[in-house]
This record gives sequence, C-alpha cells and structure tokens, in this order.
Amino acid sequence: MEVDGAEASNREGPSPGAFSSHSLSVGKPASFFLSSADDCLNAFPPNFKLAVKFLEKGLSIHPSNVDLLQRLAGEYAETGQTQEAKQLLNKAIELEPSSGPLKFLQLAQLEDGVSCLSLYRKAIEMLEAVLSQLLAAPPPNKRKMCKSSKATVASKRGDPTGSLKHREAQETKTRLVGAYCAVAELYFTDLCDEEEAEREAEKAIQRALELDPKNPEALLCDAQYKKVIDDAEGAVAAAQRVFSSLKATHERLNAASLLVPASGNEEEALEAGDEVSVETRINASRLFVDVGMHQEAIEKLRDLVQQGIAKQQQQHEQDGQQQASSSEVSSSDDDEGMDMA
Repeated sequence: MEVDGAEASNREGPSPGAFSSHSLSVGKPASFFLSSADDCLNAFPPNFKLAVKFLEKGLSIHPSNVDLLQRLAGEYAETGQTQEAKQLLNKAIELEPSSGPLKFLQLAQLEDGVSCLSLYRKAIEMLEAVLSQLLAAPPPNKRKMCKSSKATVASKRGDPTGSLKHREAQETKTRLVGAYCAVAELYFTDLCDEEEAEREAEKAIQRALELDPKNPEALLCDAQYKKVIDDAEGAVAAAQRVFSSLKATHERLNAASLLVPASGNEEEALEAGDEVSVETRINASRLFVDVGMHQEAIEKLRDLVQQGIAKQQQQHEQDGQQQASSSEVSSSDDDEGMDMA
C-alpha cells in the first residue's frame, strides 16, 4: 500500500509535496507521520526510505511543524543530504528561535568554525536553563528497598513524576556535556588560532566535568586537550581516568542487562548506566595507544568486538522470531508498507 494513495509514478522516491493533494493523509496530525516513521524505523528490517517518505509527506501538510522539520533534517543528514538538512533546521530555528535546543545542536554538527560555535553557545544557554528548572524541582521521594525485584519495580513506579524528572535531568546533563566537549574541541581544532582558545577550551572542559565528573566523553576530552598542549604526564593520568570510567560503565551495563529479564522493564535497566557511543570508545582506544596504554586499548577494542558479536546473535534470534513479518516487509516495494491509518 502506498504511503498515502500516491500514484505509481511516485514509486522512485518523491520529494516533499510530490503526493496528491487529495491523498488520504490530508487532515492527519503531525504526530501521525512521526509515529508512522518510527514504525518504519522500528520494523525488521528497518525501512528507512519509507520513513523518510512519511516525514516528507507530513511536512508537505504541516510545513511549519518543528518536530517534523527536525526529524526529516536528521534523516537527511544521515544520508549525506547536508544542504537540505541545513535548510530544514534553519527554518525550524526561524519558527522557534528561543526554545528547543536540539535543533541548534543538530545544525551545529553540520557547520564549522565560528558559525558552529555560536550554535553550540545558544544550545548550551537553553540546556543550562532547562537543567536549572529540573534541579529546582523537589527531589523524588526516597524509595524503600524491597526484598523482591517485583516489589522494587512497583515502589519505583509509585513515583513516576519524580523518576521522569530525574531521567530528564540526566539526559539534559548528557547533552550539555556533549555540547561543552564540542566547544572545547572547536577551540583546539578549527578555532585554535583564537587568542583565548586555550582558556576557553579548558573552561568548557571544566564545566563538562562539573556536570558529570565520571562521564567518559568529558574525561576523554580532558585527556585529548592535555595531549594537545603537550602535557604528557597529565594526558596519561587523564587517559587512566577515561579507562576506569569506560570499565565501570561497561560493568554497569552488563549488570543492567540482567535486570531486563528480572524486572521485565528495559527502562529500569537503562537507569543503571547508559551505553557509551562507539565513536567515543574508538577515540579512547586511539588515545590509549598514543599515550602508551596498549593493553587498555586492546581491552576496549575487544569489548567492542564482543558487543558486536552479541548484537549479531541477537539479530539472528529476532530474524527467526519475526520471519513471517520480515519476509512480507522485505518483499514489498519502497512505497509499500503497513497501513498506518
């Protein structure tokens, strides 16, 4: 079934607005297209092209919806359509210039130099304000320790608002750490000739570490900075802190994975520790090699390989469980999919 009753002539990948103005999706809210795109991406195997078409169709009906602009920009950026992504994000910023830090972060990743810095600064300003509001809220009630895992989960669910705010605060901190690290990296790469480059880089790193002293990305940025300024001893010490943080995070994630079958709730497991990006772990391994920590580099790279093997095995298991549905999806054309209405 076509996305919205589009004619066969549109089967090769329509651009925004290429669908019939009398299609079945006219009148549907933006959330319909966002959730439909999510369904395509969560399908097995994921149908990226169909997801993009849903977002394009939604934007043709709701051209001023910031969520659609951001989501489609993200998909365009992933496929190398940088200019198209920039146009969408600039429009989103014009529509909401004083709120929504994520679109500023998205656009900053597509820019460089001074333009990139100003976007990160704006996003940081907004995120700091959001974090202040979240931290000013009353803390969630202390949860009683329960003997059984089911009782523990039930007690946590008794205060969903407090738990949600705690989670939002952690996510905001993580985004802030990433933004501050990006600013620091700008000052010792693109903006290294600026008069205050070294001071500004150090200032950004210190703020990132204040927000989360054990964050692997912040610790890695600190180690890289010390390496750039030729502080060999400091770089080694910082690299050792990076390794300790990565190891602790890896152990938390292993423990967290055991909570899923025990509690039946994946969110409970995620609270125990979030996975560090592959990019951060690879960059950390490179740093370890640079400072002579070869065994540590091998260990972290081995963890990545083992994780990849585990995910591959999980993928094969899902393939067996969803054989019927996956064969139906994979045999359809790019314009065909489940009826989202």
